[in-house]
Amino acid sequence: MSSIQSHVYKVLLKLLDSKNRIVKEFASGDFKKRDCPYPPTRLFKGFDIKKSVVNNSNVFTVNPIQERTRKHILYLHGGAYVHNMAKQHWTFIKTLSDYAGCPVTIPDYPLAPTYTYKETYQVIMKVYQTLALNTANADLVLMGDSAGGGLALSLAQQLRHLQCKQPAKIILICPWLDLSLTNPAIHAIDKRAPFLGIDGLKMAAKAFAADLDLKNPLISPLYQSLDNMGSISVFTASDDILFADALSLKNKAAQSDIQINYCQYNNMIHDWLLLSMPEAKAARSQIIDLLLN
Repeated sequence: MSSIQSHVYKVLLKLLDSKNRIVKEFASGDFKKRDCPYPPTRLFKGFDIKKSVVNNSNVFTVNPIQERTRKHILYLHGGAYVHNMAKQHWTFIKTLSDYAGCPVTIPDYPLAPTYTYKETYQVIMKVYQTLALNTANADLVLMGDSAGGGLALSLAQQLRHLQCKQPAKIILICPWLDLSLTNPAIHAIDKRAPFLGIDGLKMAAKAFAADLDLKNPLISPLYQSLDNMGSISVFTASDDILFADALSLKNKAAQSDIQINYCQYNNMIHDWLLLSMPEAKAARSQIIDLLLN
């Protein structure tokens, strides 16, 4: 049975008309109303945070108060390629750094509609390559949520193509794996999903993809193979329109005899893991275990 908190979030999201948020933003041209591009000072009191700049994009590294592991996380935030970090992302990153006791690097990568996949991948590739120079292969972790989850998997696939060092672990949270949104199962899920809307995501996808077909494997990693990559873990929620493609990824891995750690939370919403509810705490504990083992 789902928690009371999860039901409250669903009601609030419906009242806020969250499914139409991106459509309204494209109409107004204002995508920054709820963005939080800098680490909140109060939240990270006592933490050592370093800032650098890559291709005019800020890159933050949150260092733990107490080191527990040598792992280093490259975290790619979600936001449908049009939104920056939200406060919930920073709270989650604090949890990762605090409980796993490892550094977390977060690039403020270029966003659509001002920029496209070209500028975004230039930044995240440079950030990864710099990190890889100073981090052992076994300690590299690539993680992302939503659009950032799709970026994380696509980046790992590009690294394989370029014969670059792979991250040891790839952790995907409610990843956006297919920008075409053509999976027929999405429409049934859409009826119960209170957060992301199909129309808004299609607008964001086209802006990010620019001249690419939406099924191009570069931006839709569902269409690339999973061979010769780091250990993949997927955290997905049944009441999320992106769930349909996460399930497709699971089936694709099984057909190729590739083992992935697939964690499905029923009756949960998109990015539930970043919210305050018992089910989120349970999923975060699973991720901490992955980082410490």
